[in-house]
Amino acid sequence: MTDSMPQAHWESISVHNHYGAASVLHTVRSRRETEEFPASRAKEYVCSLFPQFADCVDSVKMFKNENTAFCTALGCPAGVGGCYYVNENFILICWNPIIEYELVACHELLHFVSRLCGSSVSSIEQEENFAFSKSIRFALSFGKDIAWVRDVYMKPFYVYLARSTLSTKAYKNGTPRHVMSNTVSKLADDLAVKNINALITKEIGPGAFSMAPRETRPLFKEYEDDEDSPLSYL
Repeated sequence: MTDSMPQAHWESISVHNHYGAASVLHTVRSRRETEEFPASRAKEYVCSLFPQFADCVDSVKMFKNENTAFCTALGCPAGVGGCYYVNENFILICWNPIIEYELVACHELLHFVSRLCGSSVSSIEQEENFAFSKSIRFALSFGKDIAWVRDVYMKPFYVYLARSTLSTKAYKNGTPRHVMSNTVSKLADDLAVKNINALITKEIGPGAFSMAPRETRPLFKEYEDDEDSPLSYL
């Protein structure tokens, strides 16, 4: 993909406040169901990966709220997991019955690090490649296996991305809608799995898919990449 993600993208979430308050943070804090969430494990992991940004990562305020309608009204879609609010330096984690809050926090903090590295003009796909890839080992540290990481944690986004890309191309080529739906569904699944497998292999190594169920890997790579930073995923 070559779609642009200008700086306005990082500002946009903060203006999706349908409650009309000047401060999104104030709105979040004022809700009875909002709880502060330290995310100490996620912060420690991200700070270890990028110690140059440790102070910035530690300064991010973390909250969770399981009211999905409220989260959606603030621009944090239910089911996605979380959103980082740039202007007020906080993360809101929404209800997710499958993925641990710490993992969601880790993913969002990695987006924050990418922004600090100046990569906020890349595509959405490239930004997600970085956040998903660098949180794979963190997911494994919870006792998850590679199949879970691929099929539960990563696949929903990459299937959505592939469907969107393929549907747009098919529409431009004049493919009939009833044909497009069946074809795109299968191609999107295949393309998503291919992309995910490549990202997992890059992060874990060529033996990733021979790991025994529930086998974990060290939190940090055992080998050096030519380049392993947010910008290397762009």
